[in-house]
Amino acid sequence: TGVQTFALPIYKAARQDNVDAQFALGTLYCEGEGVKRDKQKCKELLKKASDAGHVEAARAFTRWFSR
Repeated sequence: TGVQTFALPIYKAARQDNVDAQFALGTLYCEGEGVKRDKQKCKELLKKASDAGHVEAARAFTRWFSR
């Protein structure tokens, strides 16, 4: 998966549709922390969390992808 040890619980929770974890993992993908930077995965995860009502994810999505 290319996910460093500290990010594994977040990765696993995100795969189980935990919106807080989707937001956190999306942020990690955007910043390249604990995972290889991947704008597409970042976008997908933030959008998914945002669509589920996660306000911070919606803000982050707008900040990173509304240019």
